[in-house]
Amino acid sequence: MTDIHSPFTMGRIRLQNRFVMAPMTRARANADGTPGPLAAEYYGQRAGIGLTITEGTQPSDDGQGYPMTPGIYTDDHVAGWKAVNEAIHARGGHVFYQLMHAGRMSHPDNTPHHRQGVAPSAIAPGEQIYTLGGMKDIPVPRALSTEEVKATVKDYAYAARRAVESGADGVEIHGIAYLIHQFLAISANKRTDQYGGSLENRARFAIEVAQAVVAEIGADRTGIRLSPGFGGFGLNHGDEGPELFRYLVGELNKLGLAYIHIVHYGDDDILHDFRRIWDQAIILNRPGRPREDIGKDVASGLADLESYGAMVLANPDFVERIASNAPLNTADHSVYFGVGADGLASGYTDFPTLDDRGGDRDDRFQAMVRLKIHAGKLDEFKRIAEDSIALAREKDTGTIRYDIFLNDDETEAVVYEEFVNPDGRLQHLQNLGDNVTAMLAIVDMQAEVWSHSDEKLRASTKGHNVSFLKPFLRMRN
Repeated sequence: MTDIHSPFTMGRIRLQNRFVMAPMTRARANADGTPGPLAAEYYGQRAGIGLTITEGTQPSDDGQGYPMTPGIYTDDHVAGWKAVNEAIHARGGHVFYQLMHAGRMSHPDNTPHHRQGVAPSAIAPGEQIYTLGGMKDIPVPRALSTEEVKATVKDYAYAARRAVESGADGVEIHGIAYLIHQFLAISANKRTDQYGGSLENRARFAIEVAQAVVAEIGADRTGIRLSPGFGGFGLNHGDEGPELFRYLVGELNKLGLAYIHIVHYGDDDILHDFRRIWDQAIILNRPGRPREDIGKDVASGLADLESYGAMVLANPDFVERIASNAPLNTADHSVYFGVGADGLASGYTDFPTLDDRGGDRDDRFQAMVRLKIHAGKLDEFKRIAEDSIALAREKDTGTIRYDIFLNDDETEAVVYEEFVNPDGRLQHLQNLGDNVTAMLAIVDMQAEVWSHSDEKLRASTKGHNVSFLKPFLRMRN
């Protein structure tokens, strides 16, 4: 069984673990498409992740969909991205830029040349889009001519070359929601040339883009992101959708790309098909994946790596928190895009790490207590536990983690606590007040285990069953 914390070789790079930072639009680039002033700090903070995939980066003026997104097709773009790459590499991380051509998901107010968006066909998505002037209806796009489609393929290849020039380890071709996906969808593609009609023709653009990028920078530096289950932005694959994606993945497999990155919705049948027909790495993203399922797809062999978005955004030390079972910060959706109300760093580089809670790491103190709940006292125990969690969240300053677990028949509990130092636990017990006495009155203490750098404060677990049970309550700071 493979551990998600284990290293992984992908193409020419050796990843320190199998976690991937999913691409996330942050809309904090400069007006000329160069990365914003805090981009290097933002990505560098999160470089404990095995592979960083950057926010969507346009390969051309036509490719921009949203305001304040970065590009990678000018000399200034290349120079601007170098600091980002250096920050990631300095921590042992690796980075692929996501090449994103928005296609029809655009507005003249958002592009440098202020022209309408381009697409396979002149069909509007029926959506609104954010502009600096507020939300506006997306206009009908201009259909690309056959010659323009071929020129757009070259734009991807040129952007890929500029990405590698800037120091990136590779690029990910964005195949969800935007131009490539629009060619795949029967609702957005009504072309009658070699890029429309049959599923093979609708897949042609994606395949030609991948071929061109591979020819420019190499297959081992090229990945692609797809989602058979995505149906937003007015996109519909029709009944042949699964067949379309099996065909596309099979054709892309012939190119030997470094990886395929799947954003998955629905049942897993098609994932098993991809595992069978794809010979290289699979990165799997399950939107809304609960914390307790992290690592399961890698362990089962269905994926080689797993990608995470909002949890990495809000937790610069995401890998460390998962490894130590520490609480996670929560991302604030209101500051996902653009500069926050409190300035450039707000919701971007100001998320705390475990080390920010203070205290010397060598002085951290852990306690684990196993309790047998008295008959008929379960409801009272749960009430006291819930109140204790609330008090700890409100008052504690030295608590890193405070969790309560119940066994399957809810007759026993394990309380797990971690503090910045032993004084943190004393403060915690004082903050709980009468709850400590009330809880001890309805339980029998089975075992108490301490762990600390000071041998005098350690107790042996020998002879005690201190295995974790199912989570009941968790303190989230």
